[in-house]
Amino acid sequence: IRIGHLSSSLSSIGLIQDIRSELSKAKSKGKTIITYLENWAMLPEYYLASIGTKIVMPELGTLSHLGVKIELNKTKEFLKNFGINHDIITSGKFKSQLQPNSSQLTKEGRHQLQGVIDNLFDHVISDIKQERNLNWENTKSLFDGRLITAHQAKNNGLIDEFGYWNKAKDIAL
Repeated sequence: IRIGHLSSSLSSIGLIQDIRSELSKAKSKGKTIITYLENWAMLPEYYLASIGTKIVMPELGTLSHLGVKIELNKTKEFLKNFGINHDIITSGKFKSQLQPNSSQLTKEGRHQLQGVIDNLFDHVISDIKQERNLNWENTKSLFDGRLITAHQAKNNGLIDEFGYWNKAKDIAL
């Protein structure tokens, strides 16, 4: 599987989980899965690659941004500049916090989002640790958003071999 750039939206992570699930079924039936990361990989690309029996990456490749973030756009003030006003009527602390046209995010809304992001990240990391058989105490510092060279990735068990796409194809044969 040749893995290029993937979107890092939350829906993309869900799609990657579905693909990994199907690849895991093939792997459990004895299929070998060779994944190739092209030059630069972030969490979505690495998460998909981690299901592979072997991960191949160019020697000058990089892993980075092995974390999850969310960007929440609030449009209420922007629309107000064009004379567009509307009100949201809700009851309860959490009912409208994620609406783009609501006011600023409250402490409760931030807490709710943080829980979702933390849960998703923990699930993704758990899958990666399990597939790659990682010693988490030795590798958890690599998942703080730093740049990781291909050499560091190989030394820490995140990838298996250096090479380009042709080498990955040769390994698969």
